[in-house]
Amino acid sequence: MCEAMHSVFFLKNVFLEHIYEIRQEWIKLPEDMVDLNKVMTVYKQSGLPGCCGSIDVVHCKWSNCPAGDRVKATGKEGFPTLAFECITTDTDNRRRVLGVAPVQFGARNDQHIVRLDPSVKAIGKEWYNEVDWSYFDLEGNEMWEKSIASKELVRVTTVPI
Repeated sequence: MCEAMHSVFFLKNVFLEHIYEIRQEWIKLPEDMVDLNKVMTVYKQSGLPGCCGSIDVVHCKWSNCPAGDRVKATGKEGFPTLAFECITTDTDNRRRVLGVAPVQFGARNDQHIVRLDPSVKAIGKEWYNEVDWSYFDLEGNEMWEKSIASKELVRVTTVPI
């Protein structure tokens, strides 16, 4: 039995190491305007101009949470969780992962976790500052603006399913 457990542990580690090695090839933000425009076109057709990805944070129950981490991991759910955040898109009917944030303790809320995401920070600082971003104003008019670095990048809302 001990040998079987060792084999499972070994295979799990080999798998995770391989995923870590290929992550930059498969998990990345759009690298140029052509790629970004493909992503933004899908969202614009759905009534979300200027959108370049969908962000979701999922809190998963952490049953074996160590006692020392219980307070940091317990949030509004009332039990310890770990939070995973991901940015995705569906371009050309191929689901694509644009960014994955480091795992967070569940006591942090979704807005805080998104603000810590390196991919979200990159959108505010890198070449994306030269992009003409569009959005709707309060009257429903489409507005255009360059450089969103100084604005609040993400406003988290809950949409009932």
